[in-house]
Amino acid sequence: MSKPFEMFFLMIKIIVYVSFIAMGMYAGKIGTYALQNILIPDECAYHNAPQPIWFKLMYDTPSQEGGHPVPNLVQTLVFQIIGIYLSYKLLKWIFSSVKKKDPIN
Repeated sequence: MSKPFEMFFLMIKIIVYVSFIAMGMYAGKIGTYALQNILIPDECAYHNAPQPIWFKLMYDTPSQEGGHPVPNLVQTLVFQIIGIYLSYKLLKWIFSSVKKKDPIN
């Protein structure tokens, strides 16, 4: 293959990687929202109740939110990393399945 085509395919591959990473970050944000709705069905339950250790690690209860739990930086980073990792694994799986079916290589 000639050099311009190789550079073009490399650019396409980089664009696909970046878009999958962005999708992973978005999936991490959706996961944060979904987990918050599953784990905290009643936000007011944590005003005076004792909070478990996972709750203290993943959520803050600031006064400007009325003591309701909001995701903190730790939870956001954890879900972003998980989303990026899963999207990267999905992308590697897609590229490996395409490479197996490619009659040229």
